Amino acid sequence: MKKLFFLFTMLVSIATSAQRTTPVTIVNTKVDYSTKVVTFDLSWKGSDANHRDEVWVFVDIQPVTGANTLGSWSPATLVPNSTTVTASSGNQYSSLTYTPVSNNTRGVWVEGAATNTASTFAATVKVKLAPATPDPFNACVYVTDYPPQAVAYSGGTYTLKGTQPFTITGNGTIQGGNKYAGSVITSMTDPTGCPGGVGRDEVHNGGTCTSGLTAIGSYCRDLTADEATYTTCSGTRLEVKKKYSNNTSYNGNSSCPSGWRLPTGTEAKCLYSAGLLQAAPWIWLIDGSSLDCTCQETADLWYSLHISGSGSCTGCGTYANGKIYAVGAFNTMYNWCIRE
Repeated sequence: MKKLFFLFTMLVSIATSAQRTTPVTIVNTKVDYSTKVVTFDLSWKGSDANHRDEVWVFVDIQPVTGANTLGSWSPATLVPNSTTVTASSGNQYSSLTYTPVSNNTRGVWVEGAATNTASTFAATVKVKLAPATPDPFNACVYVTDYPPQAVAYSGGTYTLKGTQPFTITGNGTIQGGNKYAGSVITSMTDPTGCPGGVGRDEVHNGGTCTSGLTAIGSYCRDLTADEATYTTCSGTRLEVKKKYSNNTSYNGNSSCPSGWRLPTGTEAKCLYSAGLLQAAPWIWLIDGSSLDCTCQETADLWYSLHISGSGSCTGCGTYANGKIYAVGAFNTMYNWCIRE
């Protein structure tokens, strides 16, 4: 006679000002006992530019013996490189992938290929458990969009958020459950097994950034939310952002968002060599002199093909207090802004 076992679905979704405010859900959990594969439908929706495009998925199991004897719940061991993700019909993202973490068999990341900032993620996910998993068993699938993070740094101490208690390696100690007295966090995790690190736009001090973030200069940056990319110029990693403008005049206009700046001529050459300027030939520079322009002012409008022998610097002006005071008017162009 075929036996039926209970399958549970649970979620962990803690909303803060830096997190998505819509829930993450799991439904239709099924288990193939012959292959030790757990299948479930996963969905979540980003509501603003600060949403995360990846979630941490993990499983608990409960052995079943006899007709109805239930054992204790315990963490399941996932088999690395065995998870599959299939985007559901109507999914607004082009693809979803899973990423196992080296030496971590507790869970995996499920990530959407971020093409915009307010999309619905919907996928059927299959997670394979270790062959030693007792058979039969109940399965409880969890998902969290709230990795452990160091969200602020001041005076040699990080403020921590996530699911306590945290496990941290570095050069300091955990104090009061939510503080880390130390400047470097080499690794960080919580009871869910979710790996974490230094949070968005915080000083990393050479430590590890939270998954999905990239170390740029001294900070951990979210390239997706920033709508940016990065490149390395003269040994320095730069975050690069394209800003669309359609102004009839730049006189007194801010050229870049707060915290960003125009590139120098030397940096513009680097961006061009990296292939970032070819689709947008007009670019303002803080200093055009290094490009052998005829204008020796503090701001120049540069034609990006100048470096290959065609085009030239076409506008002269000044750059002061983050604003351009230009001669002439140029319509429908892209500005390229950088920060370290």
